[in-house]
Amino acid sequence: MRGTGDPGTGERGADATLALGAAVTLLALAGICALLGGHFRLGALRLAAGILAGAGVGAGLLAALGTRGRRGLRLLLAAGTALALALVLTVPAVLNSRIPPLAQQADVVIDPLAEDDLVHSLPAPDTPVLVRRASGLAQLLDAQGTRSIDAAPEDVVALSEDGTRAVHVTAETTEVLTLDRSASGGADGGLPSISLDGAPLALDGDLIVMRHCEEELCRLTGHDLTAPETPLWSLLDAEETRGIDPAGHEIPARPAQPPGPLDALSRPARSTPSGPPACCPPSRCASLLPRAGPSSTPPPASPSAGSSPAPTRTAASPPPGR
Repeated sequence: MRGTGDPGTGERGADATLALGAAVTLLALAGICALLGGHFRLGALRLAAGILAGAGVGAGLLAALGTRGRRGLRLLLAAGTALALALVLTVPAVLNSRIPPLAQQADVVIDPLAEDDLVHSLPAPDTPVLVRRASGLAQLLDAQGTRSIDAAPEDVVALSEDGTRAVHVTAETTEVLTLDRSASGGADGGLPSISLDGAPLALDGDLIVMRHCEEELCRLTGHDLTAPETPLWSLLDAEETRGIDPAGHEIPARPAQPPGPLDALSRPARSTPSGPPACCPPSRCASLLPRAGPSSTPPPASPSAGSSPAPTRTAASPPPGR
């Protein structure tokens, strides 16, 4: 008995079923790749998800067309749809992942660094970067641009810990520059600055400690940078010696040999001031030296009647052989 059905119809039905199964499989793989790519942040899986999604949609379109039209036209339409969808899903991601040229990303462009140029930065955020050239020029770089400090190669240029000020130290004076761009500029339109005599020892916020020497006498002063005209305090700091004690003997700042345990017995008795150091509030200066005059050591008290003499302590020499 001969069958009446068309064998081409069965083949086209099998092709449609195969295309539908391929579409489901490809779309499932696309979903898995997209899920894993988003979780592990892998660009390769995201690209694979776009390609598989396009292929799955093309296979689904081929299954939906079924037996309509010629076979070649159906394949061309499904392949074009799959390619267009894959390009839409992958090309924008590829373009966004490209790293633009460094010249387009840079906030500031400076000359290349030479061999002896130095770069100093601070760990605090939004602080400038100091580039010190071998010629002495100092450049301050931030997000708004670059600013320069004219300095000699032997000068010292440093940033404060919070990055709000820069210190320019020369052989005679110290210039403290304010790096806040909202502050008004200096006389020549440059960085606002304050000039102080001496070399800085410490800088913390608005407080700075300076050391200024003239001949053999040095002075330590503390200044408030918001009002630097009058020092907050001032102390003498000798260069060679610690100073003169009340008995008139100069004491070296760094003795050549450390004192021994019996050196105190061979030195004459020295007096100490009996009261607090003399202060002069108008200049806010504390004197660390005692006032001139007779010794302030109180005289020994004589024993009064009826009182027993003060006990004495003697040390006997050890017997021979011990």
